[in-house]
Amino acid sequence: MFVYYAGESSFEVKTQSDSTDHTAHPHDDSPWPNYQTKTGAVQKRFRCSRCKKSFSSDSGLYQHRRIHTSRYKCTECGKCCRSSKDLTVHRRRHSGEKPCECTVCGKRFTTSQRLVVHSRMHSGEKLHKCQVCEKAFGQKCHLNVHMRVHTGEKPFKCLLCNKNFARSCALQQHKLHIHSNKCNNINEPNGEKIKKFDCTVCGKQFKKSSYLVVHSRTHSGEKPYKCYVCDKAFSESGNLKTHMRVHTGEKPYKCSACNKCFGSSTHLHRHEFCVHNSNKTNEDEKTKKFECTVCGKRFMQSHYLLVHNRIHTGEKPFKCQVCGKDFRLLAPLNSHMRLHTGEKPYKCHLCGKDFRHSGSLKIHLRGVHSSDRPYLCHVCEKTFTWFENLKRHLRVHTEERPSLCHMCDKSFRGPGDLNTHLRTVHSSEKPYLCHVCDKAFSRSSTLKIHTRVHTGEKPYKCSVCNRAFSQSYPLLKHERWVHDKISGEINADWKTKFECTVCGKQFRNTCDLVRHGRIHSGEKPYVCHECGKAFSALALLNRHIRAHTGQKPYNCSHCKKSFSASSELARHRRHTHNPEGPCPRPYICQVCNKAFMECGHLREHIRIHTGEKPFKCSVCDRSFTQKSSLWKHQRHVHSNTTSGLQRDVQNTPVEFFIFPS
Repeated sequence: MFVYYAGESSFEVKTQSDSTDHTAHPHDDSPWPNYQTKTGAVQKRFRCSRCKKSFSSDSGLYQHRRIHTSRYKCTECGKCCRSSKDLTVHRRRHSGEKPCECTVCGKRFTTSQRLVVHSRMHSGEKLHKCQVCEKAFGQKCHLNVHMRVHTGEKPFKCLLCNKNFARSCALQQHKLHIHSNKCNNINEPNGEKIKKFDCTVCGKQFKKSSYLVVHSRTHSGEKPYKCYVCDKAFSESGNLKTHMRVHTGEKPYKCSACNKCFGSSTHLHRHEFCVHNSNKTNEDEKTKKFECTVCGKRFMQSHYLLVHNRIHTGEKPFKCQVCGKDFRLLAPLNSHMRLHTGEKPYKCHLCGKDFRHSGSLKIHLRGVHSSDRPYLCHVCEKTFTWFENLKRHLRVHTEERPSLCHMCDKSFRGPGDLNTHLRTVHSSEKPYLCHVCDKAFSRSSTLKIHTRVHTGEKPYKCSVCNRAFSQSYPLLKHERWVHDKISGEINADWKTKFECTVCGKQFRNTCDLVRHGRIHSGEKPYVCHECGKAFSALALLNRHIRAHTGQKPYNCSHCKKSFSASSELARHRRHTHNPEGPCPRPYICQVCNKAFMECGHLREHIRIHTGEKPFKCSVCDRSFTQKSSLWKHQRHVHSNTTSGLQRDVQNTPVEFFIFPS
């Protein structure tokens, strides 16, 4: 069975004899028998006796015969043309002349007709419309190929396995991938050998030179097709066409089982295989002729098997040129590179927010702009937007931790938590880079919080005093110490099992408890390598190191003044650039109604009413309400006996006194 194009339809060849046709071959074994369309179109019964080309009318055959008897003959290849004009156009194939140039992209063509067809790519004009689904095409031949989607016609047949295809290119791809070891003996329907064009770099063979040109771009890195929306470039026009559906939202591929739509045929096939795999027949398994020798998994193409083998061998041929990270596939590398370039090609059409991955955009649309949470936990009745989130949540109830660290045997609920653990604990990798100060982070969430230092964004606002914070935890801490404890209404949610055995103070987690314990033990594990000064917290050491380096990474966006600590920048903004007026005093003493600009100032003031003096002199046991008063006392009173005395102060924990109402 073969297909031949003529007029508006593509035809299926069928063996049929017709004695009334003076051009027909009476034998059924003729390589070019009479044929008809599946839809009952007019048969092409008039056949040329020289080249065996068929026509639906005798007038068409008559016009064609003039080619063989014409006096307009090409001196290069001997081909005959019907007119001198056709001969002139034909000669351009040999000379390479292309006089017709596109004014938009500069591409040249041999005929004005081809230029007109090409210009529709720029204008978007699509004259040929499908009467079934109303999809439009720029060329009639593309519409003819598309119609096979509705008719189910597959006129191209593989001679080795009898599998049918709707397009000739699909048949050739099938031959090269499935029957590559037998392709040398396969002939075309006209008896000619399949031509092969060899790649000079990797030796891969192609049937057409155009396929070789596209393939060569994988070695040269050339990407001539560019998206006009996000400037992303592609090596093939088909990839650009698929990419444009990200911006337009077009999803032309529909699942026949559940009516779900997809932007590419690959995604549709993956969906049908993963979701509706029960409908697959044994014939589908027979087409999977490439079997993994390690695990026995089968694949339809040798390329898929090659990629799969990297799981067993550990091969990662794709390497990031910035940080040196390796990947098994090119697609994850391209996605990873956006961490370094900052590219975010996926934009939300509702709020304009940009994302690095299409999956992140999908999560954003359902989580932010949709209230749909279809996945329900049957244990605690919590709902989730995605099935993967529900699956990860269920491990909280089952205490399942399937992701095991091979270095310390610590287990985690999901691979994401394991990857974060490997980056933060067992490796110095910090792939998330701040483009303002070049500071690197191991987590994207930490980088997101850090960028608020430069932008000044403070999304968390106190409902009582309207003070804003860049993180949720400082807001909760602020509400606890300033508004809850002073008023005597301690939030019960803050009472946890992490309690200090020395002073009885309670904490939400072990990290805060360990940090607090250093007040009583005097432990200072973080030492400055420049001056030897020790600190109880890493943040204090980092802030101290800036005194040696002179680094001031926190810049004011209003006056460009720089600071070494984020708290100094926050204080500067609050006092100098506050939109509500100069020097607001949100912290009010509940005893005498005195107002303060800083929470620390209010804390020191409260000691006047409580009589608390937490700073004690190690020489004479005298106590003070402020640390500066203790230092002044040691300099003036014990200057001779404390010449080598360090400013180590017994910092007993500070607790606000709750006055009875």
